[in-house]
Amino acid sequence: MASEVRAVRLTSSPLKGHSDAGSSPTVTVGGITYQLPFEDLLPALADDDLKALRDDIRDRGIVVPIIVDEHHNVIDGANRLRIAAELGIRNLPVDIRPGLSHPEKEELAEDLNLHRRHLTREQLRALIRRRLQRHPERSNRQIAQAVGADDHTVAAIRRHLQTTAEIPQLPKTIGRDGRARTTSPA
Repeated sequence: MASEVRAVRLTSSPLKGHSDAGSSPTVTVGGITYQLPFEDLLPALADDDLKALRDDIRDRGIVVPIIVDEHHNVIDGANRLRIAAELGIRNLPVDIRPGLSHPEKEELAEDLNLHRRHLTREQLRALIRRRLQRHPERSNRQIAQAVGADDHTVAAIRRHLQTTAEIPQLPKTIGRDGRARTTSPA
């Protein structure tokens, strides 16, 4: 799907399909309003990285498609979308991912952006906490590999979440290989 850039408008609007009563910024490009519900999920790009991205898009255009759901919620590519609009780029490659639940979109947004960001220790711990809350059945090693952390860090966060009853104490977890393994008592 290609879109012609006619105008850019940044506003706030309610998140569609999200239980929170919050709002997310929007960008209107070529008559289509894109919502940015995951913009604050991970830290913003550093100024130098944003400048390098802008320079690259100016030179080569948008190479990596902007990933959206069927309601034009941007899952990945908010910076590319804004930069394209600022530069007046007319053709935007868009990859539409229909049928994903909000947690699936959030996890995809994290996965696609995680390795482009420099996270502080606390930001990484918050990411691990979200993953464990979403998928307590996944093993510590599986989560650790996905987010680029140590499995001992994941285990410590899991123990804390279990003791505060934020996640269940499961007798087994599922590894990357799909096999269930007995967990150690907390």
